[in-house]
Amino acid sequence: MTGGFPRLARDRRGATIIEFALLLPVMLLMLFSLFDLCFQVYVQSVLTGAVQRAGRDLTLEGGTQASVDAIHDKVTAMVRAVMPQASVTHDQKSYSSFSAIAPERFVDANGNHLRDPGECFDDVNHNGIWDTDPVISTIGGPNDITVYTAHVAYSQPFPLIPINGVMSNEVALSSTTVFKNQPFGTQTVTPVQQICS
Repeated sequence: MTGGFPRLARDRRGATIIEFALLLPVMLLMLFSLFDLCFQVYVQSVLTGAVQRAGRDLTLEGGTQASVDAIHDKVTAMVRAVMPQASVTHDQKSYSSFSAIAPERFVDANGNHLRDPGECFDDVNHNGIWDTDPVISTIGGPNDITVYTAHVAYSQPFPLIPINGVMSNEVALSSTTVFKNQPFGTQTVTPVQQICS
């Protein structure tokens, strides 16, 4: 009985199976991670192309709600052609000019470089309050500067097992384009009102 163990220890048949069993999980993890990464890059490139096309279309088709909705639908369709269960959301904001993309000007009465209550400010977006970002949440009108963003969320096609909640199976991507609307009409310029409150 003692002579059988050394003979078994010298037997190399089946050693490859053990080595393969040790390497297979690592190989599969690397392979599926690579698939997920490549798919994410592909979805991001499709999303970026769709958003750039939407920007070109929006500059030409004007800011009517029907044209904005149609372009939202086009972006969603382009992304869902690649990832059918993706959640696609859109947002847009506009400014009257590039120089309006800054905090609203205010009179710094006490010289602390902060807007304090009671100091007068120029209400650029006409909402009655001082804003660090005087944005209007529409596609804008003729000659307006528009920032269009699309967000995509989907579950990984090859989900990995979350380790202590560190890894998530949800992927969130976004793409943004900035454009100036065509001057097919007259830009609505409302005078800036100074508010002291």
